[in-house]
Amino acid sequence: MANSPLNDFISKVKSKGLARTNRYTVLFTGFTSGRSRDAMLLCDQVQLPGTNFNTADIRTFGETRKTPYERLYEDINMSFYVDTDMRVKELFDDWMTWIQDPTTRNFEYYDDYTCDIIIEVQDLKNQSRYGIKLFEAYPKSIGAIQLDYAAKDVMKMSVNFAYKYYLIGEFGSIANSDNNEEGMFSPFQFLGDSLSEYAPLFNDIVGLAEAQTDPLNNFTNNLKSFAVGGVTSKVVSKLPSFFKGF
Repeated sequence: MANSPLNDFISKVKSKGLARTNRYTVLFTGFTSGRSRDAMLLCDQVQLPGTNFNTADIRTFGETRKTPYERLYEDINMSFYVDTDMRVKELFDDWMTWIQDPTTRNFEYYDDYTCDIIIEVQDLKNQSRYGIKLFEAYPKSIGAIQLDYAAKDVMKMSVNFAYKYYLIGEFGSIANSDNNEEGMFSPFQFLGDSLSEYAPLFNDIVGLAEAQTDPLNNFTNNLKSFAVGGVTSKVVSKLPSFFKGF
């Protein structure tokens, strides 16, 4: 049958394709130098956040209806490769320390330790197809890292992020466009024009490295060949004080 659901499905897949889980870019808006760039580039796993509603049982007549009254946003988890200098680990350690001083036990002001996180999903041609922006995000917890004499794996760390809410849109494109909102900090300002092309290439490098006999050497050697040049640290006066040091 020409119009059967199976034929329609095959035609859809052939013409449009299917989204891949390894084509994405993560941007931390508000950081201004090297360690945040390392975190962005070394993020090997991230989640598109889930959401749900709290509901109340309402009965007007007959059966009970579950009526939503509050939207809830689930925390997301990110996983990062840890570099030899431990800069990525130190970034999140310092971030947690900024939230609460371990000596005085005092908490910093909320606006000073939160930032926005942009997650973009790309197709096989590295074109952005879906974007989501998490507002007022901060690390809620950092997972333990197992050290083992018998293991030779690349060190990884997991970070759980809390945030207020998210919106869906083309935030990366907006940041690069001429219609950029006045006063909006663009993460592309200090990373250069190659950012949008670099992150998908980085994902390809990781996949190539993991397929080799010596994944660590292949990973680092290939990473060097795609290094982003011309990164300039800037201090943006409107940014929270925590992010100016990174």
